[in-house]
Amino acid sequence: MSVLGYVFDTLATMTLVQLLLAFLGCMGYALAQGGLLAPRGRHWAGATALAAAAAFTVLANDWTAGIMLVAFAVAGLGLFVAAAWVLSRSMFAAGRSAATDVAFAPNHTHTETEADQDLSRPADSGYASPRPPRRRVQSA
Repeated sequence: MSVLGYVFDTLATMTLVQLLLAFLGCMGYALAQGGLLAPRGRHWAGATALAAAAAFTVLANDWTAGIMLVAFAVAGLGLFVAAAWVLSRSMFAAGRSAATDVAFAPNHTHTETEADQDLSRPADSGYASPRPPRRRVQSA
């Protein structure tokens, strides 16, 4: 039997506790790497991921297979993040028009200075709501 076949056999014999630890490790790693939490929360998520991965390795039938499964999980999450980044960059580049490039070019000069702007009204964001404005109805 090959080494990879042995690792896959280990996957088939995992207990519920091992599955829970694997889930905690993957989720903790994802939260520690992402921007969803504050820095302190990311530290706690990283510590949780490390503790869960260590406990998973200790509880595995063979510790070498446990370490390989943890490494595969980290590599798999990394590949997922890389694929999402490439897809995001390709979608962003395809959706950008030439007018957007000109409007946000660093050497683009504005004819209106900050002193010339009317600051008594909010700036126009360019967003037009598809719905008509709501009318207020006063009750009698």
